[in-house]
Amino acid sequence: MQKLIQHLILKGMILLKKLIVFTKLGFGEYVSQEKFHVEGITEITPEDVEFAKNELNHVVKLLGIAKKTDNGLEIRVHPTFLLKITY
Repeated sequence: MQKLIQHLILKGMILLKKLIVFTKLGFGEYVSQEKFHVEGITEITPEDVEFAKNELNHVVKLLGIAKKTDNGLEIRVHPTFLLKITY
């Protein structure tokens, strides 16, 4: 079961399910998962992570984004480099 959960996290499916709920709550619309752009982190290599960390001072995070546009809702899940902030 743990391997299945890890697989779903890597593929972005867990975040996708959460984003469906948040989209319904935030925009009042249900959007089926077939309309989402979903890209997990399976294509991110350890070298990508090290480069982001050491050369760019960034971390790799899987983001779920939903925003209203002139064409309707734009909903996607994909890996992103974010600036590493330390406190």
